Amino acid sequence: MCILLLRQGKGGLLKAGVAAAALVIFQGILGGITVIYRLPTAVSTAHLATSMIFLCLVSGIAFACFPLRFPVSGDSLRGLKAWLVPTLILVYLQIVLGALVRHTGAGLACLDIPLCRGSLWPEGAPPILQVHMLHRLAGALVGLVVLATSWRAYRASEGFSALRFLSLAAPVLVLLQIGLGLWSVHSALGLFPVTAHLGVGALLLVVFFLMNLGAILARRGTAGGEARGAVPEGLRPSTV
Repeated sequence: MCILLLRQGKGGLLKAGVAAAALVIFQGILGGITVIYRLPTAVSTAHLATSMIFLCLVSGIAFACFPLRFPVSGDSLRGLKAWLVPTLILVYLQIVLGALVRHTGAGLACLDIPLCRGSLWPEGAPPILQVHMLHRLAGALVGLVVLATSWRAYRASEGFSALRFLSLAAPVLVLLQIGLGLWSVHSALGLFPVTAHLGVGALLLVVFFLMNLGAILARRGTAGGEARGAVPEGLRPSTV
């Protein structure tokens, strides 16, 4: 895909192809360092953080290649944009914080839910417990922000559109993410709940990345499918 974009892409898609290729190379370097130095925390966390950026980039390329309706009125768009970017950043940082929890071994630092040792922030907590509780508290904050932004996106959407679908999907993913987080702790970091927890977090990140991308295209007076003139032939959906 990256090679096709580099050969046939124009404008934004060409830049996306270059960025995707660069991220793949950088990700490979981080993976090699991770193996050689036996999972250093900083490098392992950066490896996950880079993969999330790559996932968003590929999702954006797919969004540009297929027709999606993203109608938003001008007034609603201005108010919605003030929420979309901060929410995207918060979701991304929460995923990176989750990677830090995983690679510092803080996942089982506290088994009490929702409090830890009877407190939101136990006095004299060691660093590993602080990382664990920071992830919990940040998750609650991010969850509330996601719900608020989703509500605004739903109200701003017009008819059955990609924006309305994404605004409905986000709260469902948040609830699922909470359940998987609880399951991860109660299962002593079982493989399936931990993997699913990361996967749902990644889906939530993609949801808000696509919302932001759709808002940008809506501001320019286009939607994903209306910009297909710049899509390389090999990436265009076939028509019958």
